[in-house]
Amino acid sequence: MTHPNESDQELDGVREFSSPLEEQLLDEMTLLRTIIGALGEAVIITDPELDAPGPYIQYVNPAFTRLTGYAPHEVLGQTPRILRARTPTAPSSMIRGRH
Repeated sequence: MTHPNESDQELDGVREFSSPLEEQLLDEMTLLRTIIGALGEAVIITDPELDAPGPYIQYVNPAFTRLTGYAPHEVLGQTPRILRARTPTAPSSMIRGRH
């Protein structure tokens, strides 16, 4: 059985980091997530794999859902190709409920 470092503590399943760098990175990630979540523009974050069949969607912000009609659980793990129009003459078909 492995034991956590004495400098790390776990409280109710939440790991506390004692390293100033780890705390700074966590604070920056939290700030970034808050900012992206508050944007009025749709944001899609994918993994870095650009070759087919990737990339895969890892995160969408609330504006993405509001603008496209797709809930996060419907697109996470999918490729952005899910947003392509079904026909070349119907570009609005990529946005659900706005046909």
